[in-house]
Amino acid sequence: MVKIKDMAVRWFIKNVVMPRQEVMNNPGFIVSQFGEKGKRVYLRALWLPESLFVEMEKAMVGKFGDAGRQVLYSAGKRFGWRYGIVAHFANINEIPRDQLLKNMYLFVEYVTCIWAEEYKYEPDLDNKTFNAVSRDFIICEKNGMGHLMSEGCPGGYFAYHVNDPTLEGTHIKCQGEGNERCELIFAPAEVLDKKGIKYISETNIDNLEKGEVYDGINAIRKPQFAKYSFNDLIDSGLFKHKGNYVIYLDERHFYSEESIIDLLEMEIQKIDGCEDFVYDVCFEFGKKFAKKMKGNLDSVSTYISAVGWGDILILKKAGKINVYSNYFPWTIHSSKINFVIFSGVISGMISAIENKDIKLKKKNIDLTQGYLTVTLGEV
Repeated sequence: MVKIKDMAVRWFIKNVVMPRQEVMNNPGFIVSQFGEKGKRVYLRALWLPESLFVEMEKAMVGKFGDAGRQVLYSAGKRFGWRYGIVAHFANINEIPRDQLLKNMYLFVEYVTCIWAEEYKYEPDLDNKTFNAVSRDFIICEKNGMGHLMSEGCPGGYFAYHVNDPTLEGTHIKCQGEGNERCELIFAPAEVLDKKGIKYISETNIDNLEKGEVYDGINAIRKPQFAKYSFNDLIDSGLFKHKGNYVIYLDERHFYSEESIIDLLEMEIQKIDGCEDFVYDVCFEFGKKFAKKMKGNLDSVSTYISAVGWGDILILKKAGKINVYSNYFPWTIHSSKINFVIFSGVISGMISAIENKDIKLKKKNIDLTQGYLTVTLGEV
């Protein structure tokens, strides 16, 4: 079984690879950039609060049952496959197997440095099967589910590498259900069927490309409003490193390329009433989070900008609140979504500060300046 046992490799990734690849010193922007297969990879990313997704998974499964599980898993798997595409990773048909295994090992080491305390996996390329054991993996350790990030995302990643959309991922045991570790299997559906293992299926890998205008729209620009970057908040001590965790207000944050949000919102639209439901979940999370913050509207805009949501301005005029985000992260799905996660969280945070419910659902998006601006206002 491939283990995270090489401390020299872990040190190298955390202290050399990640600081070079992750650009976090520009207010409004979190960027991942590196070279792969001779091509430049440039991706917008976010630091996301874990509890938001813990609560979202529990609420969606509680309200919508298996349909909620499907939405979460589908978004995660499509995200994992998409990352393989946009990062220009080679698959099993493009490079020798030993090189593929080496590439996968280094990437899993990298992800483990930000998503888990421990991750071990055993690859069987002949059968396109991967058995995995993890400890303190984001989200599922808290809710016993993990359909989005523990099952779906690695499922899409492994499926991409073996070029088989039928490969699915599922828990055998979960730490969030009282087990010492999570145990998972990632394998083609026919393998799981023969073993009698229950799983969720998602084979749609269409419309996952990056888009030719992605880099231009998402290019780092000088902010007009935001003053502090994510690195600034780390240096100030507001965000703290604790082992593999990044903590703010006792809230673990995890790093992810931004399309996980857009792909999740695309799936949410498939269930009647789910957008409003998710908005409300995000709203309640935002209220609780901001109450712990004990700040003001500037505190909200500083946090939201620093974790990667763009250059944020919160404007209060004639008793009404408007929120503007210039340089909002853009994907090919941006024109099709309603930004319910972003608007729900920031509406809840503002409501806690203003001590009254403020629902920012009036949405306007604009690309005429060559970048994405999202505007939210009170209904």
